[in-house]
Amino acid sequence: MSTAIKNENWWADFYDDVFADVMLEHEVHDPEYEQTISFLEKELKVKLGDTIFDQCCGVGAVSMGLARKGKNLIGVDQCDSYIQRAKGNAEKEAVQAEFYTGDAFEFKPNRICDAAFNWYTSFGYSQSDEQNKEMLKRSYEAIKEGGMFALDFSNIIDGFMKSNPCKVIRRETPNGEVTLLHEYGMNVETGMYKQTWTFFSADGSKKVHHGGAKMYLPSRIRELLEEVGFINIKMFGGVKGQRLCTDSPRAIFICEKPKGA
Repeated sequence: MSTAIKNENWWADFYDDVFADVMLEHEVHDPEYEQTISFLEKELKVKLGDTIFDQCCGVGAVSMGLARKGKNLIGVDQCDSYIQRAKGNAEKEAVQAEFYTGDAFEFKPNRICDAAFNWYTSFGYSQSDEQNKEMLKRSYEAIKEGGMFALDFSNIIDGFMKSNPCKVIRRETPNGEVTLLHEYGMNVETGMYKQTWTFFSADGSKKVHHGGAKMYLPSRIRELLEEVGFINIKMFGGVKGQRLCTDSPRAIFICEKPKGA
């Protein structure tokens, strides 16, 4: 029996404006958002005027937070409507941020960056380790020797331990309140973490999105980073700097491109 995914390019039509409004936009003074920006500044070891590559930037929310603190940002995402939104926000706030529509498996910035990050589980979309490593290689190639890279991924161990395979999220958006039913589970046949996102809008309409990522244990992600060439890999369970453990919902990896590479 074939274990191929029916559509490995599911993300091409997964990300729309409803998903962005509910999941990707952040209030500037939201505590977790502020902690994320501070965490990245510290762990990426970036200073005023440094250039940072945001791989799979979405609507550029994290990029904007760093740009407001005097960093130069270069972001890429395959969703052109997200890139247009990010460009509009950067222009409105007059920050140093460039955004490009492109495939993160292939895209490299037009100049060497001081650091890079891939945030909110934007990695692991293929069943193939070799294909997923291509995305890590692009970040490795994008940064200077001694530069830092941050990768944020779901902690699959915590997912295995959860007894309730769904959660409900409510968000105020420009078009009214949206309720999200997020259902998830493991497909042991394909090795993918499958998710269904159902958005119920204030006008009674409903949108259903299906997606997923490879079921990588944190130890395997460490191996992939090492195979690409990264060194000095640290793992965290969240943006407060807490230690990664079995019940951490996220697995955040901080690593370095070696000097002389």
